[in-house]
Amino acid sequence: MAARWQQSFVSSLAFLLVALGGAAAEEWKQQRYQTDGFQVEFSGPVDVHEQQLDDATKSRIVRSTTYVQDGGNDYAYIAIAMLVKDNVNFAAAVKAVRDSCKSITTDEPIDVPQGLGRELKGTNCGADAAWRLDGHYFSKGRWFYQVFTFVKMNGTDADNASAHHFVQSFKLIPN
Repeated sequence: MAARWQQSFVSSLAFLLVALGGAAAEEWKQQRYQTDGFQVEFSGPVDVHEQQLDDATKSRIVRSTTYVQDGGNDYAYIAIAMLVKDNVNFAAAVKAVRDSCKSITTDEPIDVPQGLGRELKGTNCGADAAWRLDGHYFSKGRWFYQVFTFVKMNGTDADNASAHHFVQSFKLIPN
């Protein structure tokens, strides 16, 4: 009888430890950026940087703000909102992203009311070709949005799932 109780206790303890381990998983929190017209979920601290624009850039861009959750050497979750003076050159912007990866695994349009959208996924991205890209790119009026992640190529399925969650959580809102 005691052996069965101990076995049951050990099994329950093991289950509890696994369950508690899951409780320490990422906690996603929706962030709303009304001025820039979007909301997105981050799972950690976010650094917000308004880009300093030189005079040549100011002739084309009103402002650009970058939102980053920096995972050090393992990942980065990034959202960029850019307001341009005239029209967004959507094709050129998407081409620049495509060119940053050695292999594009997904390149599909995304339905955006009154705008353009594109989903891109790639491997061997960045100058050192060490990153996996998961991203969505949007143009609406004079706004251009980029929401994307870089995860190390040797990252786990959980890393890639978290990155995808971040990208999928991005929503345009009225600003």
